Amino acid sequence: MKCKRCGERQVPEFRVRRHYYICNHCHQQRYGGSGARRKKLRLLLLERYGDGRCRYCGSQNDLQLDHVNGGGKLERQGDKNSTRLFRRLWAAGCPPGYQVLCKQCNFAKRDLTEDEFFAWIEKVHQHHEETGPQGPGWSVEQ
Repeated sequence: MKCKRCGERQVPEFRVRRHYYICNHCHQQRYGGSGARRKKLRLLLLERYGDGRCRYCGSQNDLQLDHVNGGGKLERQGDKNSTRLFRRLWAAGCPPGYQVLCKQCNFAKRDLTEDEFFAWIEKVHQHHEETGPQGPGWSVEQ
C-alpha cells in the first residue's frame, strides 16, 4: 500500500493493520523522532527558571518545573504530557509563577502554595523536636 501523505513510499504492514496509512519517513517528519527537541527545551526552561538546582534543597538531580502557587493539576488537565506546557512557557517568554524543584521536594510540596508548604515544613520540624522521628511511616497531619 502506498503512503497517503507522500504517495510514493510503501507503508509498513504494522501500520496498515492499525489503519495508519503513512510511511516511516512521513511519520518521522510529522511526529518527530527521539524527543531531542523536547529534552533541549526542558533544559532551557530549567536554566531559565533556576540555575540548574532545586530551589529548596540545592540538589541537581531529577529536576522538575513546579507551579509556585500550586494549580499545576488544573493547568495540566488538557495536556497529555509536559511537552505542551514546555512549548507554551517558551512561547510566552517564560512567565513568572514557576520554579525548579527536585523530584523529592516537588513531591513533598504537592499542590500547596509556597506559604502553606513552609508552614507544613515548620510543623514537621516542630513535631520532630517534640517527639522525635517515629519510623519510616510517620507524618504530621495538615
